Amino acid sequence: KMEEALRRSSIRVLAGAAKKILAEHGEPYTEASTGYQKLHTIIQRKRADQRRQQLLTRVKEAINDSWDEKEEEQKSKTDKRCRRQAQVVRLLQQMMSRKQTTVVRLQNGKVVSGVK
Repeated sequence: KMEEALRRSSIRVLAGAAKKILAEHGEPYTEASTGYQKLHTIIQRKRADQRRQQLLTRVKEAINDSWDEKEEEQKSKTDKRCRRQAQVVRLLQQMMSRKQTTVVRLQNGKVVSGVK
């Protein structure tokens, strides 16, 4: 509405819609040129506000997406850990059933033997 009112107005003559918009915003004007400039300023402010809102929306979406990705990464890490632990348990059970013995040399040089 504002842009159309601005298009229909000029520096010399203000359209009725432009006068109405200026009155709604409480912008006093004495001449058509000052009214035209004030209407232009109002439109610029509205556009800037819209851009800010869009930017805030995009930032919020990006933050939410990054949180979702982090949560998925953590879930995948815990899933991997659970799978690894399950594999270790299965291998230990298989080795225990076969009664395999193993000899392990620890970092401190100690030798440990036992059933795997």
